[in-house]
Formats: sequence, C-alpha cells, structure tokens
Amino acid sequence: MKRACKNFNNKHEKSTCEFSSIIGKCFHIGRKIINLATIITLLSFNNISAQQKNIDSLQNKLELASINEKPVILNDISEEYFNNNNAEMAEKYSSDAIISSRKTSNIYEEARGYKNRSAALLLQSRYNEAVESAEKSINYFLKINKSKEAAET
Repeated sequence: MKRACKNFNNKHEKSTCEFSSIIGKCFHIGRKIINLATIITLLSFNNISAQQKNIDSLQNKLELASINEKPVILNDISEEYFNNNNAEMAEKYSSDAIISSRKTSNIYEEARGYKNRSAALLLQSRYNEAVESAEKSINYFLKINKSKEAAET
C-alpha cells in the first residue's frame, strides 16, 4: 500500500492516502479479532455443553446408584459444578456427599466431600467455613492414611 502513496503532488494527498492505508490495516486486524472472538465463543459454548452433559450423565447414574455408590457420584457431581464455576451447586452436592458417606461409613468419600465443600466455600468467600471443612477433610484423610490427599486439600 505504501507504493500507492508515493506519487502525490502535495502533503495533504499523501497523508490522506497513508491514513487510508492505516484504516485499511485496522479493519483487517479488526476482522481477525472478530473471527478469533467468534471461535473462542463457540468453543466456550461447546465446553459448557459438554460439562452439562457430564453433570446430566452423573445425575442419571445417581438415580440408579446403590447406597454405597451414591457418595462417589455426589462428589463427582460436586466437582463438575466446581469446575463449571457454580460454587453454590458444588457446595450442595458436596454436603449431600458428606451425609451420604456417613450413612455408609465411607470415610474416604466423607473426606473428599469436605475437601469439595471447602473449595466451593472458598469460591464464595466464606473463608472461616472453608477452613473448617478443609481441616475436617485433612483429619479424615490422615485417619485413613491418605497423606497425599490430605496435603492436596
């Protein structure tokens, strides 16, 4: 485009041509940005759809699950909601997992439930409750010799 701006008689014509060149480049860059934004938006919708399918699938499994399987599935659902930035639902399902795991004396899943609950509470800026849940999770994990999980809490 610079070549087209060389053969002008005055500075005004040349500056107008250079300005048009710059505008043309800006529109070209703008189109690329719009295309990139469109791709990102489509991928985001696809990801949200996939996450919702995971949650739906887990909820279907939960309906058919035995009493021993429920704490695992409830914690899985809690983690899916947490990964989907839905802290309220993550907290709800982690609390359900804690209750369900107590009924079956499943200490591992109870510890996992407290860990998930702590993460959900942290996202909600409920720090004191998050610390309490994290401490319970750590204590339960240590009780069953799961020091790695305790450290990850």
